[in-house]
Amino acid sequence: QVPAEGYAEAGLLFRCQDAEYGWRFLASSKGCQAQIRTGAEWQDCAVSDRVRLINGCTHSLQVLDNGKELNFYLDGQPAFQSTILDTRYSYACGVGITSSGDSGELYLRNFEAHPRKLNVPDCLSLDFTQIGAGNRSMITDEFTGEPGDLNGHQGSEGLSWRKEIGKGRMLLTGEDSVRVDADITRHNPGRLAYTIPWIQPGFADVSVWITPPGTARNQGEKGRGGLIFWQDPENYLVINNWLDDIFDGSSISSFYHLHGYEEIYDAVWSNVGSRIFWGKPHKLGAIFDGMRILVSLDDEPVLYRSLTDIYPTAERLNISRVGIAANWEWGDDTGTIFKRFSASVKS
Repeated sequence: QVPAEGYAEAGLLFRCQDAEYGWRFLASSKGCQAQIRTGAEWQDCAVSDRVRLINGCTHSLQVLDNGKELNFYLDGQPAFQSTILDTRYSYACGVGITSSGDSGELYLRNFEAHPRKLNVPDCLSLDFTQIGAGNRSMITDEFTGEPGDLNGHQGSEGLSWRKEIGKGRMLLTGEDSVRVDADITRHNPGRLAYTIPWIQPGFADVSVWITPPGTARNQGEKGRGGLIFWQDPENYLVINNWLDDIFDGSSISSFYHLHGYEEIYDAVWSNVGSRIFWGKPHKLGAIFDGMRILVSLDDEPVLYRSLTDIYPTAERLNISRVGIAANWEWGDDTGTIFKRFSASVKS
């Protein structure tokens, strides 16, 4: 809390090794400073007057430090124009507060400091390796061939794709890819899925490269491309990305259609920020053993669930087919592109 009159300066100390080596973030009525001390004096790393303390007001100061990048905030607003990239003293753990001014009426309260990482107790640790990855490729499809509907197309192993769900179409482009037949004026109508036969009912490790439609935000493009694990029309699991102008981020979602029933509010999703973006290819992978699903984005795990996490009495599915999908999730796809579909078994 800043005094009603006079000059006041308050700040946070962090990455402090000792009294002569460390960092601080200062805010005053003149603006903000990020400084480093490497001996006798403090040196400016960033200075700005875009936000400042106001007499008689209560303010909040925050430093976000991941060891490589530093971001500074006053009342939730960035203090500087850009992130500071600096690893000096990133190993140091000293933190604290500092203040100065013309009046003794400056008050500092609610100080918090949180570690960059926490050791998760063994009881909460999720061992993704238990589900394991496929080690023997069974299907690879580069989607080569003349333009036309994916239905009936034969992959490299002579297996034929079949349309399972939907009123829309997925089309071979003639350029080693498949595209949802839609655009911003003609969205794909609802859920759409094509599958190919699968030989190991208790395991499938599947991946595909996906390029969401469009090139930037606010073009009206919607990405809903993904994968499907199919037992029969009454039982299947859909994994898809979600990219839309209405939310400043993106997600990976999972939908569970079991015994002919599906509740959209039982879908499970993970926020992946800007890692999915219009016109930018990403690799979507999923390992499913009929009960547990491990989803990865560009080979990094982002979602892990068991069917019994959603429905405690759920039974293991037998995977008879695998494939690609364009899902309905608060909006329809406008032209996702798929490339390099692959599926592996575990020996």
